[in-house]
Amino acid sequence: MSDKVNSAIEVYFDNYLVLDKEYSSTNTRNEDSITITKNTVILNNNNDSTMTLANYFLHGEHTIKAKLYLVNSGEKGNGTDFIEKEIVILDRSSKTPLIWTGDFKTEYYTYETIKIPFRVYDPNVTTAKVSLYKNGVLLSTREVTD
Repeated sequence: MSDKVNSAIEVYFDNYLVLDKEYSSTNTRNEDSITITKNTVILNNNNDSTMTLANYFLHGEHTIKAKLYLVNSGEKGNGTDFIEKEIVILDRSSKTPLIWTGDFKTEYYTYETIKIPFRVYDPNVTTAKVSLYKNGVLLSTREVTD
């Protein structure tokens, strides 16, 4: 008799575990989702089921990451590398400027055009200046208008 191998996922907001879910090998669902809000409970927090993301769900950059596992006889295997996505929480009442980048590759071939998408939020001005440096050398400067 062989054991059934299930799959599992862990989802983190920054480094706070917010989902730890196992799926049965007989589960035919191929899609699932989680909505993360300031009221999402932080798991593995000394069994305090009342601690939420409220103190961490703040204006600024954050990372959502997930890791997939195979589960055999109740034991998780090593799992995959993390799948990560950078997000920004924008609180319009905050006076702190933000600059964040979108998805971009970490390596380029010499014949490729390098594109690093970014967004700027500065509540104090309508035009923000962003400069890109490599090893301390200015590569370019761009003004972004709201």
